[in-house]
Amino acid sequence: FPSHDISRNSIVSLVKDNEVFDQLSSADVLVSGGSSIAFEAMALGVMPLVYESPSEFSPCSMQKFKNAIFIVHNSEEITKCLKAVFGRTQQWSDRRKKWPQVCQAVFGDLWTEGKGAGLDGAGNPGPS
Repeated sequence: FPSHDISRNSIVSLVKDNEVFDQLSSADVLVSGGSSIAFEAMALGVMPLVYESPSEFSPCSMQKFKNAIFIVHNSEEITKCLKAVFGRTQQWSDRRKKWPQVCQAVFGDLWTEGKGAGLDGAGNPGPS
């Protein structure tokens, strides 16, 4: 992996509901438990890194989407995946390419006027 000093990155805790999407859209990565915010991050062009505890049953497991997101179970996996995101590795790129199909399945047509910018074939946000 390319060298990246993870300790130099900002960690933002989202508090106000009306600022969630503004702050999320400016992030490189979202670290969260499995929830719909992972799909919202994809739609905004942000890589989701989802923590699933190996000792707990997750009724909302994101395993179905493991080819489009990073799923982690411990701190070592978190560090490895953050390096992949910040290093823009092939793993990162391969997952982003799956975003249009995942977002289509979850949200429907993101290109319809009034529904958002959408994603291009590489998982990048499209024109507003």
